[in-house]
Amino acid sequence: METILSSILSTLDAWDKALLLQLNTGGSAFTDAFWWGISGKWIWIPAALAVLYTLVSPRRRWPETLLTLFLLVGVVALSDTVSASVIKPFFERLRPSHDPGVSALLHYVNDYHGGMYGFVSSHSANAFGIAVFLAFLFRRWWVTVPLLVWALGVGYSRVYLGVHYPGDILGGALLGTGIAWLGYRLHTYGVAWLAKRRLTHPASWSEGPKWQPAYVLLTLYSTVTLDLLAAFFQHAG
Repeated sequence: METILSSILSTLDAWDKALLLQLNTGGSAFTDAFWWGISGKWIWIPAALAVLYTLVSPRRRWPETLLTLFLLVGVVALSDTVSASVIKPFFERLRPSHDPGVSALLHYVNDYHGGMYGFVSSHSANAFGIAVFLAFLFRRWWVTVPLLVWALGVGYSRVYLGVHYPGDILGGALLGTGIAWLGYRLHTYGVAWLAKRRLTHPASWSEGPKWQPAYVLLTLYSTVTLDLLAAFFQHAG
């Protein structure tokens, strides 16, 4: 049994490395700048502020608003902590940028190689945690699709930079999605508890104004567009 499991893991690892080499292309100055920007944290501050503005709605009483913000922050904090402080030290899977078997074959940007271990990706866990929690909250396909595309883009940026295997991204996505689902379930129970005490009303977020989450999407689109323009002018320069 142990031999079979070892063989399966070895095969999956080989597939993961082969897929990495296909996705981690040589790129160009333009794509380097673009994906470096997408992988950054500070670039998404306007989007975070848009989420804050959207959730602090005049239609919601402050107990529900505080509950929603607390759980969203909790989803991100738990995703980041579990991925970085629990799973990575437990599995100790080397990042491809530190793996002697593939590190010399990869394309890097700004000589960035990341920390020693990569499974699972904290970037992917955090991004999918946010995207899935908000998708559960608003329950509109035109919100869900862009959010998941954004989370997938953040995950791919880590593969492009050569600091994560695709399997790291998948593991992070599953972790973030699971924590987001747990956060949303707690949100549902919390809103019901508040409604019984007349501290809020039981209407779901999907029953709110259709424009409510549009600020978040507009900011996401604007951020990606500005990143594209910055990469273009940097490449042109």
